[in-house]
Amino acid sequence: RAPYRHVLIRTDGLRFGASDLYLFNFTRTPVGGSLGNSVFTLAPGKSKVVTPAPSTDDERMYQARFHVPQEGGKCLFSDTRWPLSSSARVYLFFFPDPAEQTITYLSFREYAPFE
Repeated sequence: RAPYRHVLIRTDGLRFGASDLYLFNFTRTPVGGSLGNSVFTLAPGKSKVVTPAPSTDDERMYQARFHVPQEGGKCLFSDTRWPLSSSARVYLFFFPDPAEQTITYLSFREYAPFE
């Protein structure tokens, strides 16, 4: 098994602007969650762009929650507050963590201007 995987992310023709998140699921299970009031489900091997919608009075932050299905419901694996950004977009990749036998994520920001 190769230690690295290359993924071509096409952003032409795709709305992926400031404050948006590009999500990609490298796991073998669906990943779901919410970014404020924006709810998503991401099938294994699939991607999508989600625009977070703040669900509180603080329009600068939103609650980011991620879960996987488990028998009888959902297993939450992350619940944190993230800032909205008018000058950056976020790439977020879900992948298995073999050491912990769970799912985790890696995210990074790209700052405008977007090419």
